[in-house]
Amino acid sequence: MALIILICHCPEVKERAFRLLLDFGFSRDVLEQSPFQMSGGQMRKIALTSILAMNPDIVILDEPTAGLDPKKPKAKLCQLIKKFTD
Repeated sequence: MALIILICHCPEVKERAFRLLLDFGFSRDVLEQSPFQMSGGQMRKIALTSILAMNPDIVILDEPTAGLDPKKPKAKLCQLIKKFTD
């Protein structure tokens, strides 16, 4: 995620990426973290936010909630995906 934000010259994409990070429950501090400091679920959510930030016409997700913390509700993630793909 940090790489996309750093090399992207489009302010709209940068702002969308930051908004997605916040909506997905991250703070901007996550950009300072090494991927080795993140859980597998966090890395999956970061990857998803980086894809959604580019506002693609089509998003194909195969088990988007696999590997996420089973104690946390997955419905919120599904709602966020729907919100940003509508």
